[in-house]
Amino acid sequence: MKTFLIVMLFLCAMQTDNISLVLAKNESLNSSEDIELELENTIDDLLQDFDLEQMDTFCVDEYSVFDNTSFREKVTAILHGEYFEDYDSLFKAIISLMFDGIASMLPMFLVILAVAILASLLNGIKADSKNNVSSIINFVCMAVIISIMAINFTAIIDKTSECLQMMKKQMDILFPMILTLMTAMGGSVTVGIFKPIVAILTHLVSTLFQAVLLPLFVLSFLFVIVGSLSPNVKLGKISDFVSSSFKWIIGFVFTIFSAFLTIQGISAGKYDAVSIKASKFAIKSYVPIIGGYLSEGFDFLMLGSMLIKNAIGVGGLIMLLLTIISPLIQIIVFKLGLQLVSGIIETTNNKEICDFVSSCSKVLLYPIVIILAVAFMYLLSVSLLMCAVTIF
Repeated sequence: MKTFLIVMLFLCAMQTDNISLVLAKNESLNSSEDIELELENTIDDLLQDFDLEQMDTFCVDEYSVFDNTSFREKVTAILHGEYFEDYDSLFKAIISLMFDGIASMLPMFLVILAVAILASLLNGIKADSKNNVSSIINFVCMAVIISIMAINFTAIIDKTSECLQMMKKQMDILFPMILTLMTAMGGSVTVGIFKPIVAILTHLVSTLFQAVLLPLFVLSFLFVIVGSLSPNVKLGKISDFVSSSFKWIIGFVFTIFSAFLTIQGISAGKYDAVSIKASKFAIKSYVPIIGGYLSEGFDFLMLGSMLIKNAIGVGGLIMLLLTIISPLIQIIVFKLGLQLVSGIIETTNNKEICDFVSSCSKVLLYPIVIILAVAFMYLLSVSLLMCAVTIF
């Protein structure tokens, strides 16, 4: 507490340059316009001195998340109430992603339908034959469809892995910046609790999802392929085991992480709020003559830091949305398209191909859940960091 009080006194003194300037400045803040202008100047000074180079590099040079707009520019826009430049453009971009996904996958869907219909027609022609032509036809057609599915599933795996890597890198850069601002605001207890939690999220959980859950998705797809190639191979029980393992891992991680993060984060935030109020009272009461003015300057510094912290958090959440929206839409379009294709194939009485396509659409739920699970924990962490360490 003593160290924090000394640091705040020093910052206030640096912010006001000298005592006479402090008195003149605070005497001039007689209207809401003056207070708002002073707050904006304080925010601009703090933001200019804050290092956002790593996030700017990530947003512009590596992934171009905001269409070549730097993260600093985005945070500045958020501080002025501009979250998205154009909400209509955002909605149009989402619709465009959907139609682009449909357009890119339509040839693949048509090929699967054509192969399934061809297999049904050939089986009908050879229905009275006593040889094994029907089985050969089914095997060849199934092999073609499996090859098509394997290519598209490989692309889905790559997109999911890339999305997880992007979220992990975002968290590695974003969380230290927010924790630094929280430390400057006096949230030492909250930072001490959130540091290990953030480390767990950015490393252990992300690695677990990518190293364990993503291979379970691949394993489930392989079981679907093997089970479709030969009716004599029974993989139902082991497929159920993989599915149950996936659900239990997701549920366990969610429960432990969410409960610990929420309970510990809220309690620490309350303790730090009391410490901050006590520091303000000490500055105002025990510093002679200028204590009240320094306390007001302290308020400006704290409020400016809090607004910047929350703006960086909102910028991170917007970045998260822009990161996950494209792979999610593509996977969802692929999943729904396969469900529609399997429904159409069902009318041709080709049960083997219909069941295979339907099983593939069910397996695609795995990457969707993986992306949403990591994104939710990212969202929960940033939201609690934004709500923690307030001065009111």
